[in-house]
Amino acid sequence: MKLFGWRWPKRPTMLRAGAVLAAAAAIWLGAATASAYNNLDNPPPCPWSYSGGYSVLTIYFNNSSGSFTPTGDYASAYAAARASWYNTNTPAAFSYSASGGSTQKMDYLGTLGPFGTTTVTCNGSGFRTSTVVTLNRSLLDAGSYSGIFWKQFTAAHELGHDIGMSHSNVLPAIMQPSMPPTSFASTAWPNGGYNGPVSDDECGVNHVYSSTGWPPTCGY
Repeated sequence: MKLFGWRWPKRPTMLRAGAVLAAAAAIWLGAATASAYNNLDNPPPCPWSYSGGYSVLTIYFNNSSGSFTPTGDYASAYAAARASWYNTNTPAAFSYSASGGSTQKMDYLGTLGPFGTTTVTCNGSGFRTSTVVTLNRSLLDAGSYSGIFWKQFTAAHELGHDIGMSHSNVLPAIMQPSMPPTSFASTAWPNGGYNGPVSDDECGVNHVYSSTGWPPTCGY
């Protein structure tokens, strides 16, 4: 039974332009506890089923067909984003399957829309059954955020939602809710130079999918 047909970025916490990040950062940096697993805005509607222990949380994905199929930089961005999550110290991993429950695509969502969306469908038992991840070509094809860095940044963020993450108020977590300024990519660490998950993102995954095999060692 479909309980949720839901897009994260329809909330006011969507991945937006850098000005929003700058306004919010002053508040976030003063927070006593700030982490991915605190779910800054809205908790995930349901996780994927996971057996725990040292088992891998494999999310089987497929590519949307026709004009929605990721090609060129979009295909590269998705591949790099999947690899960036695989390389974390978490059980999360993506594997291709033609019948996979996670669909990855690109589409024109409008210049006023979010940079990406993730729609989640859950069953009556409270588990995720399918997701649709979309990168917005209207914003990522041209302009300040058209580089491959930002396509991967958006893909990694949306795949975090696909895994089961909400937004984080830790900077520079990939699950921050706002698109950083375009200067971010050329700024020295920790304020820039990354477009994949970092330690706080790992903590979020290991909290939602808690087990003795992948403990959240973030110290929060």
